[in-house]
Amino acid sequence: MTVQNLWGELPSVETIPTPKSILEAQADLLGEKTDHLLEARVSQRPNSESKKVSLVFDIVVPTLGDYTLRLFSAEYDPLALYPVAIRDHLNDGEWFDVCDENEFLDAVSGILQSDAVRRAVTSLRAQAPEAHPRRVRASRNKKRRSTPL
Repeated sequence: MTVQNLWGELPSVETIPTPKSILEAQADLLGEKTDHLLEARVSQRPNSESKKVSLVFDIVVPTLGDYTLRLFSAEYDPLALYPVAIRDHLNDGEWFDVCDENEFLDAVSGILQSDAVRRAVTSLRAQAPEAHPRRVRASRNKKRRSTPL
């Protein structure tokens, strides 16, 4: 007996950016831009109370014993990617909602480019090499060797 397909054609999801994939791309960029002195981690877990998916975006400094700074959290219904509720931990700490992908991108950009995040990134990045002197010496030696005589 052949099973009849009652689903029809299911939509492709390969091209739909999710809040998590957007944040993971930004996490990867931070590592690249700081030569991995700073890294970002995106963690996801279900929130059993609200029945939503929770995301957190942390900056981690491997050379400072994995010092971790939480920048923001986000929550959304897994059955609909938007709206997303966002809580900016470094600025006002209040939750606010964004209705679609463009508003999500604007909100995340606003947080990542805020004065509070820039100060934190600058401070953590400045301290990271101190915790790993071999890396700094190797970097300085590389610069000296590449300088023409």
